[in-house]
Amino acid sequence: MSGSVAEVLADLRTTLCTIMDPSAAAREARLIVQHVTGWSGAALSARLRDPLVADDIVQIAALSQCRLARQPLPQILGQWAFYDRMFRVTSDVLCPRPDTETLIELALAVPFQSFVDLGTGSGAI
Repeated sequence: MSGSVAEVLADLRTTLCTIMDPSAAAREARLIVQHVTGWSGAALSARLRDPLVADDIVQIAALSQCRLARQPLPQILGQWAFYDRMFRVTSDVLCPRPDTETLIELALAVPFQSFVDLGTGSGAI
């Protein structure tokens, strides 16, 4: 894995396609590169022709190996957005999931109810 941002993304996407569908692989490749570089999605898109530094390439390769071993991406990145907030994620918690955001929307639609989320994961709910 070496070269421009676009080449690294393409290589990573191809690698991740061995364990997931192409659209998920493309999304996760972008998230891994953004995490390592610290760039936003817009900055990443603007820098596709730029070369990546060797340290970033090494770190991207290491993270991709974790993902290929089927470690969840939120645990690899150490954080994950959930319901417009960023949560720290470790191997000790369940990863926040989009379907749980739907559960929150449904719960908020029920008037005068109380809900407790105890011991079920990251505390995101």
